[in-house]
Amino acid sequence: MALKDLDLSGASCTIIPERVFSYCSELTSITIPSTVTSIGTSAFEDCSLLSSITIPSTITTIEKRTFQNCNGLTSFNIPSSVTSIGDSAFLYCNNLKSIFVYSVEPVSLTKSLNVFYYVDTTNCNLYVPAGYLATYQGAYKWKSFKHIIAMETLNS
Repeated sequence: MALKDLDLSGASCTIIPERVFSYCSELTSITIPSTVTSIGTSAFEDCSLLSSITIPSTITTIEKRTFQNCNGLTSFNIPSSVTSIGDSAFLYCNNLKSIFVYSVEPVSLTKSLNVFYYVDTTNCNLYVPAGYLATYQGAYKWKSFKHIIAMETLNS
């Protein structure tokens, strides 16, 4: 029996542990509970069919390689609560077309290597809070996105 759709919204855990779902090749969607503040290293690495993930506004940390090789992801929301994104967090997520970032200050990526390596930053739209377009256009690694677009309304 393959793990396909996982709704953890009723769980009371505070972290998604390291490698807990890595290599779940049939996993297509997951809802993370609002009690979670951190997603561990490689938690979803190589979940190649993962196409839908609900990240609560309680998440502060996305560890290294968390979504590496999640080729099914076409869109991703980074809540305003996120203050840390680790090395290679989105490495080889080459089908990402839209990233929505809700923080007015870009998460510092100066110590995070290859965060968006093999994400096609020329075709992936980066949506940021209205009024902070210039901030993202000048921010290390965020400025590599060719299309940085201001969001008029914020939902996260």
